[in-house]
Order: sequence, then structure tokens, then C-alpha cells
Amino acid sequence: MADGDRAKMIDGFASVQAVRRRRPKGADPKYAPTRTRLPAPRKPAGGAKAPPVAHAARTALPPRYDILCYACAYRFTHTGRMPETVLCPKCREALQTKAYTLDGPWSEPIATVGTVTVAVGAALGAVRIVASKVRIAADPGEAEIVCQDLELTGNAAPGLARLSFRDLLVAPEGRCVFTQKLACRKAAVLGRLKARLEAEESLTVGAGATFQGEARTPRLILEDGARLSARLAIVPGGGAVEKPAGKPDGEKRPTPARRARGGRGKKKVAGDQ
Repeated sequence: MADGDRAKMIDGFASVQAVRRRRPKGADPKYAPTRTRLPAPRKPAGGAKAPPVAHAARTALPPRYDILCYACAYRFTHTGRMPETVLCPKCREALQTKAYTLDGPWSEPIATVGTVTVAVGAALGAVRIVASKVRIAADPGEAEIVCQDLELTGNAAPGLARLSFRDLLVAPEGRCVFTQKLACRKAAVLGRLKARLEAEESLTVGAGATFQGEARTPRLILEDGARLSARLAIVPGGGAVEKPAGKPDGEKRPTPARRARGGRGKKKVAGDQ
């Protein structure tokens, strides 16, 4: 490239410096003040105080439901409004969420993750009821009831019913008598209960409540005013106490055999005759 052509080429920085040198002094652009004005706050007439500004007091969280699939026994949580059917994420079964109130003759099986109420006047045959919560206010007859939460209200006396539940609640108006043995995880008695009960975690007798019969649990909670007339067994873990494997109590361990020579036994080594 010729020297004359090279002399006409300048880089970007040199061009910016040349423009700044050519600009007259004080010619830098200045921004004019804005013409937009915020409206002045309005004052109420008559000197009254301005109404307070509304703010959100709290945020409502959607409800959460603990659901146990009655098809595969898989437990999961559903958040939000409960639809008519809920899909189990494991077995893909469409679970019914309908609530039932039985106050007359009933002979059809029920499977739902909702609540089933056995009201006064119900006449149940040998039906199977699977629900998330079952509320019993009358004799369920010979029905088979499988649920997570069992609530006893009124004069419930399910003598022939087959019950399988996780938690038991006796309502304050409950007056219940059981001839069969009850087994659950937690039991809370707020009314009156007479039964043979085995609670895996705890048994709570509320204020003014009465419990009679037998109880086996690792934890007993008695509130002020609770009445207790029962045979108790406070067992860790809620199960039977098992002794470690070994010799029975009172039996002595055998001592090493001693030789009859000289009184004290000697250890026999190889080569002794």
C-alpha cells in the first residue's frame, strides 16, 4: 500500500477525538426539564381525614388434602380445589371424592377418598366401605369399614362391624362401647369410651372425658378433669416387651470344668497324657 493511502486511514478512537476537538465549547446537549407533573393529593372537603389505603392483610393458601389411594395404597397430597375425581400418580386410578351420608338401608359397596357418615337410621348389610374419613353415629351393622380417620359420635356401638383405621377420635357427644379390640396409631377420647384399645403412638383423654377398659400404649396424655378407670400397660413402641435372647432368669451359667488334681484346675496343653 502506498504511503499516501496509509496516511488517509484513521482508527475509531482518533475519529472521536477529532470530532470533540472540532465541537465548539459549550455545545454539549442539555436535557430540558420534563413537563410532566404528578397530580397533587386531593384533600377531603371539610377537613375530614383521608380514607386509609387498602392493603392486602394476608394471602390465602390453597387447601391441601392427604389422600390414600384405595386401589394401590399409595399416599399422596392434592393441593387446591377438590374435583369429582382425583388421579392417583402411581396406579393412574381415578379416585372418587364424593361424600356419602347413610341414613337408611344401604347394600352397595362404597369406595371414595371423601367422608362417609353413618347417621341415625342407617341399616347397613354386609357391605364394604373404603373412605378417607368415616363418621359413625349409629350401629353400622355387619359392614366392613376401612378408613384413615374414624370418628365416633352419638351412641355408637359397632359390635359386629369389622373396623380397620389409622386414627381414632371420640367426639365430645360420643358415648361408645366396644366389645372387640381396637388397634390404631393415635387415639383421642373427648367423650366416653369403653373398650380394649391398643394405640401405637399415643392415647389422649381430654378434659371431662372418660375412658374405661384396657389400654396399651407407649404414651398416655391426661388433661385436667379427665376420668380414667382402666387397666394400663405403658409399653415402649406400643408392642409387647420382649426379653433379649439368653438364659432364663435365675439360671446360673455353667462354670468351666476343673481337673480333680490338687483342687485348682490346670490348662491342658498338647502332649499331655
